[in-house]
Amino acid sequence: MHAAHPVIESKSMAHPARCTGRSRAGKTLAERFHEKYICNLQSGCWEWIASKHKDGYGQIGVDGRTELAHRASYRLHYGEIPSECIRHTCDNPSCVNPQHLVPGNQSQNMEDRKARGRDGAYRIPAIDRRSRFQRPSLADRFKEKIMVSADGCWIWDAARTSQGYGLIIDGKRRLQAHRVSYELHNGKIPRNLVVRHKCDTPLCVNPAHLELGTRGDNVRDRGNRDRTARGSRSGKAVLTEADASLIKKFLLRHPPIDGRRGPRVGPYPFLARWFEVGTSVLWSIYAEETWGHVIVDGWDARPRDDGRVIDVETARLVKRFLLRHPPQRGRNSGQCEFLSRWLNIPRHIVSNISCGKSWKRVSV
Repeated sequence: MHAAHPVIESKSMAHPARCTGRSRAGKTLAERFHEKYICNLQSGCWEWIASKHKDGYGQIGVDGRTELAHRASYRLHYGEIPSECIRHTCDNPSCVNPQHLVPGNQSQNMEDRKARGRDGAYRIPAIDRRSRFQRPSLADRFKEKIMVSADGCWIWDAARTSQGYGLIIDGKRRLQAHRVSYELHNGKIPRNLVVRHKCDTPLCVNPAHLELGTRGDNVRDRGNRDRTARGSRSGKAVLTEADASLIKKFLLRHPPIDGRRGPRVGPYPFLARWFEVGTSVLWSIYAEETWGHVIVDGWDARPRDDGRVIDVETARLVKRFLLRHPPQRGRNSGQCEFLSRWLNIPRHIVSNISCGKSWKRVSV
């Protein structure tokens, strides 16, 4: 089966480009660009495998904004764009190969669409008079949409979902390609299980790279492979990992005197002016509500007068008790009232722990 499909280069075989300004993660635009496509050696296209626009064009973040990947490719290899739009000579919207890109205007772009039959004009399609027994099966159509990469992945070369997974239509059903691949090679997928990627490539449909698991296993895979949008990769981040590390080291030397008075006292106002952020951002770092993945020596032994009414051991004790004696009637059950009187803490704190609204990271 491998010989029937075109071979594509892996991302590690991509050609280098000159560097531009660095991102918060420390990588240049060129370095990030060359990690997000695969090279089709048959057509010469550089297929974009990262975020995509609804029209099929690739997208990449540039200086805090989102830019179409083929325009970013042209700027990286040729400099500033001399015209209003960039046209694809290969008629492949996901291609970012600079040799397949030419500048042009909107009129030329519309002429290209019309010449290629993509102008939206209604055309009477050819009638498929074959019976359903003569038409290609789902397995046959599946094999036609695969490109085999140098690292063994079978990259889906057809429709994709908004999350980046392959998509195939069977009659009126829209099916994810990796699930279809697993069922074609290994049988029916049990209920309440998902198909996970060992290779961490959403477009891969190689059955050897797929395995079954629960949704919890899938979430743990995402955390272990560092694919969660945490830290500077989050769209709401106002700091970087280096900034968070400096803040933690400063707060270790100059800890807040009375954390229960909130973020407006102690070293918070000074750090807020220094890093140009709100004081609540700094208070959240000290309270371990954010940037917990940034490791600093001695951080766990810091003074814990950070505004919390209870400490970690008390939260763990509450969780152990509720694990043995789970509430029967939700947050207003007798267990919460008993723990509130026994530990002499506000009842809403016990209720929040019971509902999972606070102290989520404390293990029992």
